Amino acid sequence: MSELCLDIDSSLDEVPRVGAAVREHCLDTGLTDFEAAMVELAIVEGVNNAITHAYAGRPGGRVGIVLNVGPEFIDAEISDGGPPVDPQRMAARPVEDVPLDRESLAEHGRGLDIIRGIFEDVSFARMNDRNRLKMSRRRVGERP
Repeated sequence: MSELCLDIDSSLDEVPRVGAAVREHCLDTGLTDFEAAMVELAIVEGVNNAITHAYAGRPGGRVGIVLNVGPEFIDAEISDGGPPVDPQRMAARPVEDVPLDRESLAEHGRGLDIIRGIFEDVSFARMNDRNRLKMSRRRVGERP
């Protein structure tokens, strides 16, 4: 198992650095370019959500990112110290409730749908005064 741990300021300026580190870590562990890009996208969405919702886009808070790439699974956790989140807001929506028109897709609020489309198991919990978004998926393939 190969682990990447990051602790960043709650500034959207940090997000590109997170994306680059996640992608590089995924590629270093042998994931395909496509799978690395998908993992990067999901984690960037989760980090954006933490910064935007937990800290209202203001710097000065902390966002933690842990990514584990094993031989069969990819696990990630994003944590923040923002106010507790209503678990109902984090509940999965039925597919028929996810709008697919261009205008709706351009709006905010699609981050969790994107994450759930990439990771097979997505859960949310409040532990030790931190919000924790946990994601897990089977590893699909390796680069030749």
